[in-house]
Amino acid sequence: MNATLKELLTSFPHFEQTAPEQLTDQEYPFYALYLFLKDPDTNGFDIRLLNSLTDREDALMILSFIERYIQTCRYSTSKATMPINRPPVAYKTKKEPVYFNQTDVARYLQDQGHTSWNRHKVHVYYKRGKLPEPDKQLSNTPYWELETVQLFSRALFSRLD
Repeated sequence: MNATLKELLTSFPHFEQTAPEQLTDQEYPFYALYLFLKDPDTNGFDIRLLNSLTDREDALMILSFIERYIQTCRYSTSKATMPINRPPVAYKTKKEPVYFNQTDVARYLQDQGHTSWNRHKVHVYYKRGKLPEPDKQLSNTPYWELETVQLFSRALFSRLD
């Protein structure tokens, strides 16, 4: 049993013996979180349950349990070898298009040897129209496909020659 689940059970010890239909509307979101923490591979937690809570403190309490779960349990045994501040490498194996935001573009360019490129520089170049047109735009946020970023990176190297 993980530490977050133990902590939740100190506040709601009756969850282990209670049927869901016996719970109040205020207790049910906590019970759903209990089920999730007990077996996250089988049970999900629907964040919309927070809308049923009438007390703001209860909602914040659930969010703090989720935060602790993420910090202490979920990723503590992660086998990731990539540092947190590095760009995702999943684009190398995925077949569907992978989209890069400005931060991802900067990290990719740095990994390719363009060490002067950071997120701010990418943003300025985008605003000045010196980056390729975004392949997708969602909520005024530009996104580029991997191939577009690769072509831009190659073009930067060809300018150096």
